[in-house]
This record gives sequence, C-alpha cells and structure tokens, in this order.
Amino acid sequence: MAFSLVNQSKFFSFLLVLVVLIFSCSKNNNQEQQNTKDSLSLTHVEKSLTEDQLKQKLIEKECSKSVEYLSGSVNHMPIYRNILNLKVKGLKLKFKFSNRATIAVFKDLKVNVVLLSKTGAPILERTILIYDFISPNVELNYQTEIEISNQDYLDFEEIEWKIVDAACI
Repeated sequence: MAFSLVNQSKFFSFLLVLVVLIFSCSKNNNQEQQNTKDSLSLTHVEKSLTEDQLKQKLIEKECSKSVEYLSGSVNHMPIYRNILNLKVKGLKLKFKFSNRATIAVFKDLKVNVVLLSKTGAPILERTILIYDFISPNVELNYQTEIEISNQDYLDFEEIEWKIVDAACI
C-alpha cells in the first residue's frame, strides 16, 4: 500500500524537523567544545607563568591602585595652652591605617585632612606626609599635631580625611 499524499507530507515534515534538530545540536556542541578549548588555553597560559611572574603581576596591580588597598580611621584630642582657662592651641590627631593588599608594601602616605564647621564649610585644610612603611595585613598607628586657633576649634564639628597617595616598594 502506497503512502498517501497527506502521510507523505507529514513524514517529510517530521524528517525536516529531525534534521534541523540534529544540525542545531551539533552546532551547539561544536561551540561548547570551542569554549572549552579557549578556557583550557587560558588556564594553560596562566600555568605557564612562573611563581615569580605571578607575584610580579600581583605587585604591579596592587601598586597601581595603592590608595584602594589602604584604609583607616582618625581620632582627635585638643591640645590646651593652659589647662586652667581651657584655651586650645592645637589638635592631636591619632591615625590607624591598615593595608589590605596581598603582597605590596606601601610607604610615604599622603593624607589630606579638612576640619569642617557645623555648616559643612572648611575651616582648616592640611596635607600630612607619613614617612613610614605599612606591610600587607598590618595596622600602622601614627600621631601628629596640627595648630589650630581656639575659635576654629570651637567652630569645628567634624574631620574629613582621605589618603591621597602612597608609594609602593
């Protein structure tokens, strides 16, 4: 018994869909194989670097963005001219810095300090240079004093500060 025209068209439609599915699966498989080859070649390139070369790349990365690896806090205390009349002649600033880098050691930190009034206006601005080393995963405590008039001390509300630069060794 011969296929009828309707059965033949259904058969060819089914066959066409089957062929399209097979070709699309083989294309995806080829693409996945190519992606796997690419990732293996990248891993091979990374493995071909020596330990010293990997360390050097990491140091270069950390040194190029030194400020991003440094953080800290600051506290302040007034320095009095005469303890009896409570007139202020300066501020003692106590910094605590930490280095979150993996292997980079930083030195010669440049810190910008701004004393702000109650309205947010800058009263006094100082740049402080800290000539010390800070190793990875270590905290550095640093104290300094800045001169400030008694009136400026009475007017100031908060300290805004930022690490501007740090050298890398």
